[in-house]
Amino acid sequence: FYREADEVCAWIREKGTVAASEDYGKDLEHVQILQKKFADFVQQVSASEKRVTSVSDLGKALCDEQHTDAAAIIARCTEVNQQWAELKDMTQARQEALDGARQVHTVDRDCEETKSGIHEK
Repeated sequence: FYREADEVCAWIREKGTVAASEDYGKDLEHVQILQKKFADFVQQVSASEKRVTSVSDLGKALCDEQHTDAAAIIARCTEVNQQWAELKDMTQARQEALDGARQVHTVDRDCEETKSGIHEK
């Protein structure tokens, strides 16, 4: 149980660094590339939820069997679940930030095109 919980927590921390990125692209095309890569990342994270659930279920089963280390197992399950919830929150925030960046870059490009049109006339 502890080894699997440790591995899941390490994986969550690794994914957390990606979700915490503050790269919003230098232009519209760049942010669109970032959004595509992040969509793949979100899919990978979602597909791994079963692994987190498995650790929680194993911990619950051990506690239901009145394992002698039940208090520590409950604490570890709580930690895994908390880290998982934080990763999901960070992932959602990153998606929203990339969407906002796309909107800003779109407006910026539209403004540049408008300025160019005005200068041509």
